[in-house]
Amino acid sequence: MEENKEEVTITYETLFELLRREKERSELQKLDSSFFANVLRYLKDKQTIITKQQTDLFSAEEKKKTEEQLSNVKKILKEFYDKREKKIMSMAIDKSKNKSSIIDNSVFLKEERELFDNIG
Repeated sequence: MEENKEEVTITYETLFELLRREKERSELQKLDSSFFANVLRYLKDKQTIITKQQTDLFSAEEKKKTEEQLSNVKKILKEFYDKREKKIMSMAIDKSKNKSSIIDNSVFLKEERELFDNIG
């Protein structure tokens, strides 16, 4: 059976919004299963813009803007990842303390599920 994946377009704004939601809410937020692949594609696209041959002033300005945006995106992603990692670790600690198996597994990405299972 073929899985129907809906591709989410990653932009600076969507990453910023995801970080904002993750910070505001105590529970782990649900992400598309292809989130990491989509983020990698976005980062590669930005890197391509930076490494292209620059022939005019407009290109140089676009390159500088893209470099700044890429730097900011990396900061957002680090904070986003750290926030999710802390929530996952907290969930694993709660599970081990309470011996409870009532955990919403649907919010974990594959890599996050592995982290949770290895901690708990």
